[in-house]
Amino acid sequence: MNKKRLLTRLFVLVCFCAACAASSQAAEKPVTVKEAEEEIPTIVFGAEMPEEHQEVEASETCMECHTIKADAVTTATQRYLKGTGTVLEKGALWKEIVEFFGERQSCVLATCVNNEPCVTTIDMSLDPVNKVFYALSEKGTRKLGQMTMNPKVAVEFHKQQEWQKMIFRCLQMSGRARVFDAGDPEFDKGLTFFKQEREKISVDTIKRGMDMTCFTPAEILFYDVLRKDNGANIFQLWER
Repeated sequence: MNKKRLLTRLFVLVCFCAACAASSQAAEKPVTVKEAEEEIPTIVFGAEMPEEHQEVEASETCMECHTIKADAVTTATQRYLKGTGTVLEKGALWKEIVEFFGERQSCVLATCVNNEPCVTTIDMSLDPVNKVFYALSEKGTRKLGQMTMNPKVAVEFHKQQEWQKMIFRCLQMSGRARVFDAGDPEFDKGLTFFKQEREKISVDTIKRGMDMTCFTPAEILFYDVLRKDNGANIFQLWER
């Protein structure tokens, strides 16, 4: 074998090894969170799948891969929020929320674990100063377990007697719930909003048998048909 042919083969061999090494490094390089987010983009609630989208199983849903970006409640509600009528100042809106809710109410609580939703009732007392809601529940209930596993919850309140008179007003709230027992310093603070329980049951009994939930709303949609009488938008959104 002549010298020229030998050099050519060595050059090819070196190039091949370099290509293999580069390929191996690329394969071993971990995908960063940022790169993963770029590969699977966030989509808007209600978006349609483009024609160039990769093939998916019929049983798969968008939320299994994508982060879903939604507005206050639905796109229809978002349009109403931008509709006609005065938009209340944040402080004034919170005052209306406090007046409508009162000190304590029975509410509808929605939780979700492993993509399985659950709806139940929960009695909540309002701390109007710190803008949070407290609830007492017997230890070991399903809703406490679900809120512990997934603190993202939704809460709804309306006055049934008003609906019977065709007066529609309601609070649709979403935020985070924190469940804790009597060993938490916040338990005594929350207990001050449960006068009836403290009058009928000893504090020691409450602490032994109940856990507390503090619900911190991130946003509250207050729908009130009575607002149209004074020119205000019937949809008002309060955000923390």
